Amino acid sequence: MKKDTVVIDIDGCLNHYPDPLKMWAEVLLNLDQSESEQAIKKNNDFDLLKNTYRQSKILHHLLPREGVQEVLKKIKKSGYSIILLSARNPHKNPDIKKITVNWLDKYKIPFDSIIFTKDKRVYVKKNEDRIVMVVEDDPKFLNSFKKLRTEMIAFKNDLNRDVRQPHFHIVSSWKEIESLFENLTTK
Repeated sequence: MKKDTVVIDIDGCLNHYPDPLKMWAEVLLNLDQSESEQAIKKNNDFDLLKNTYRQSKILHHLLPREGVQEVLKKIKKSGYSIILLSARNPHKNPDIKKITVNWLDKYKIPFDSIIFTKDKRVYVKKNEDRIVMVVEDDPKFLNSFKKLRTEMIAFKNDLNRDVRQPHFHIVSSWKEIESLFENLTTK
């Protein structure tokens, strides 16, 4: 089977994250920078912050990462499908699908479909024979991908700095992803 799909997370990969979440914690809870960093590292605090953050209007105003539109256009032009795989939860926020699509349209970010799921590993494992690469930043999901064969692109952030595997590529920009994509698809 031909590998014809690129799978990409939204928060942290198409936009900046967890920095907006830390700022949200600072404003919402009146925390200083050090306290907000600690809050996003504690599971219960992180979940509470993430839920209030995703219920707010802030998702409408997040900026896309530099170069994301151009690189995704090149991927599409090369004939690959782009699947956005997000843990944003429509059951907790019924408007999240609409908010997400409106944001993608606003910034002209190309994609073929969006899948909202709590367990990204299930989708990736089921489709790994078709997937060229997965772009993710959440350490929980990256750790669940350790045993899969698919190439993983991990956007470096404060939460995933300790995640390492031979098939993981740690990046800081879409320019780096463009180069990795070209290398992976010319093999």
